[in-house]
Amino acid sequence: MTTAVAAAVLGRPRSVVVGAAFVLAQVGEFSFVLERAGQEVGLSPAGLDQGSDAFIAVTVLLMMLSPLGIRLAETVSRRLEPGDAPPRKVYDVDTPVHGHTDQRDHVVLADYGPRARQIAAALDLADLAYVVVTLDPDAGRLAVEEGRRVVQGDLVRSMTAEQAGLEGARVVMMADDDVERIHQLGAVVRALNPDAVVLARVAGIEQAAELQAGGVVDHVVADEGASVDALIGHTLGAFALPERVVEVITQSTLGTVEHAEDPPAHSLADPDGIVHTHFDETACEHADTARAVRPSARGCEECLAQGSRWVHLRLCVECGHVGCCDSSPHRHARAHHLETGHAVMRSAEPGEDWAYCFVDRLTFDVVDDAATGTARGRR
Repeated sequence: MTTAVAAAVLGRPRSVVVGAAFVLAQVGEFSFVLERAGQEVGLSPAGLDQGSDAFIAVTVLLMMLSPLGIRLAETVSRRLEPGDAPPRKVYDVDTPVHGHTDQRDHVVLADYGPRARQIAAALDLADLAYVVVTLDPDAGRLAVEEGRRVVQGDLVRSMTAEQAGLEGARVVMMADDDVERIHQLGAVVRALNPDAVVLARVAGIEQAAELQAGGVVDHVVADEGASVDALIGHTLGAFALPERVVEVITQSTLGTVEHAEDPPAHSLADPDGIVHTHFDETACEHADTARAVRPSARGCEECLAQGSRWVHLRLCVECGHVGCCDSSPHRHARAHHLETGHAVMRSAEPGEDWAYCFVDRLTFDVVDDAATGTARGRR
């Protein structure tokens, strides 16, 4: 129960809290250690001289019931969800790998950070099979929403590796992991699938040289170079795609910097105008931070400075900052929230009248008149 309370305090999903309560309710094989330690100081189960046999029988029975406890936890957690909440089944490990009906000659993306998302987009364009493996529930949920096939778990564990088809993979990509994690995963891949092409990204050239010398990866790139471009090139190259095709897919995925000064496809129509945002009182408690603001730029402020591209634009209703959405490579709108604490951003796309609260994770409508209309929460 202590673990369940801790999970609840940390804001973990109800399924995690309930699962921890049911699965950890029985102490498991560790109870035998405690029983032996108790005997050494004169303690016995239930204070009975002959209580050890009953203790062992009960402990074994509880261990056998653990799988049923897991199923019961899933049932209870589903019933505790709000009536309008979406289904909690986020990960579907029974679905075939994206684009294929079996699990061979595909790409395994270890984790789903910003670089892995770009690589997944390139694989979509190339119509190549891939699967995302992540422990992060938020990253997994995002990947599923974007149509990716996801396996939740740690790739170093045999069950997760089997579900991801690691033994039959042609490429294993670690684009968002640290050096220690890359060493660990690389060793597992080498043991299970020596023929796989192992690719990785690290922060610096020295780390890249260290990994390359260690032999756990085939190609490693550093952020000091064009890392994502190189990773996409190595990945597509493993499937013997023509060089021109690789170039076109890379440019289509990342955008080109040659035309960065040209107005992007999704820029604000009137960046000099004042934007008034009103919400119904039934919106979240952070909606009252909205005020009349002037957009900070014609597009994502940081992307324009970097010469990079975005997918959709978001406008902070508190200060007017313009940032890119979570589907964009750099997620500058979310970064703005994390840096400033400003909770609510509205869509800056033409014809879209909705806003999102990063704190409450709630989407609601923007209304023309604060006294009328309805803010419909959509989780």
